[in-house]
Amino acid sequence: MSVSPAKFEQKGGHDDKKLMIPATVILRHMFTPAELRADEELLSELEADVREECIKFGLVDNVKVCENNPQGVILVRFKDRKDGAKCIEKMDGR
Repeated sequence: MSVSPAKFEQKGGHDDKKLMIPATVILRHMFTPAELRADEELLSELEADVREECIKFGLVDNVKVCENNPQGVILVRFKDRKDGAKCIEKMDGR
């Protein structure tokens, strides 16, 4: 008898480089909860502005403003982690 680990391989036509793995980027210090309470339109403006900026890096799946977060957090879900990495590289420290 012979025992060996199973090897599962895709037969032809599969390219791992084309595989899109989603990623969420956390943007901090984008607002204060007090600012959101003072301006009813700020939430939708933030979502639109962040989406507009982040689309420059790739496909954006979702933008979520965490309204009550004391660190002013906005979550951006990219369809591909490579695009998320580009966003982090360009937006960090802005």
